[in-house]
Amino acid sequence: MQLTRARILDAALSILDEYGLSDLTMRRLARHLEVAPGAVYWHVAHKQELIALVAQKIVEPALLPAAEPAEDARAGRASAPPLPTPQEWCEQLRNLLLAHRDGAELVAAATAMSSLREDLHATVMWILASAFPQLSEAERHHGAMTIVHYMLGAVVLEQSANQARELSPAEGSVSLAEDIDTARGVEIILTGLRQLSETSPA
Repeated sequence: MQLTRARILDAALSILDEYGLSDLTMRRLARHLEVAPGAVYWHVAHKQELIALVAQKIVEPALLPAAEPAEDARAGRASAPPLPTPQEWCEQLRNLLLAHRDGAELVAAATAMSSLREDLHATVMWILASAFPQLSEAERHHGAMTIVHYMLGAVVLEQSANQARELSPAEGSVSLAEDIDTARGVEIILTGLRQLSETSPA
């Protein structure tokens, strides 16, 4: 079978799900694909690029096309796809991250070394512009950054707590997992944005 980038990414996700992020290496990936390491490097330059590509694949369903202006969505024009609410989008992102072992940790790492952070930020900016049209651009900017950072951090903790509970059901890991209520955290952030929206000038 011909080696392609798509095949490499599918194999990388399989390794991630089975072994976790620490074992997602170029050498293990080559062994999994039964090819020489050089064949993998022909398609993916280094591990950082691999992480960025896998992260993009994980969150792709939650990214909205940046070319569509938020004004189209607010005006209800036919060209604009229906937008999720901020709560719906956050739940979708959480589910995508939880679908893969160490998914949140991998995506968080990718946001520090690729354009993925800007893609996530632009998507949330668009959603906030539709949900809270009175917010200034600066308020949407900070709100979007807060939501993205919160979601990644919260799901990293949730996954870590779940894995710790599976390995050793100690009382501490159980209580941490039970204390993480991502939806409630999102609602607290949105409450602040909603208040800002209501007090912003028309």
